Amino acid sequence: MLVKNEGEFIYHGEGLRLVPGTNAVNADHWKTFIKIPLNQHLVDDGVLIPVEDIDGKAKTLADMTNSEISAMLRDTHDLQLLADLGEEEAQGKNRKGVLEAITKQAESVQADLDKAKAESEQN
Repeated sequence: MLVKNEGEFIYHGEGLRLVPGTNAVNADHWKTFIKIPLNQHLVDDGVLIPVEDIDGKAKTLADMTNSEISAMLRDTHDLQLLADLGEEEAQGKNRKGVLEAITKQAESVQADLDKAKAESEQN
């Protein structure tokens, strides 16, 4: 399942590491994670947002609209997650616009990583 971390901090616990942005998490770990009152408070305050439908069922890319996916991708900075999402979309609805958005975000993240690496090598 996917969980958005709208905060500025990384949250750890119960086998999870939630960085700011969109994170792929194990659903069983998530259920254990939110049993801790402080973590549930982060959900209640909108800091941690599970990506789910109206019935509380975890959404997959196939369940999401193009605009929902675009909004989610803007703050996804994990190259492996982007690759996994691309594979999920290719095997699912295979929407050209979604695949292009995933590729564009992955290229942007890689460019930022390359720039940071080049800057650190100069210093």
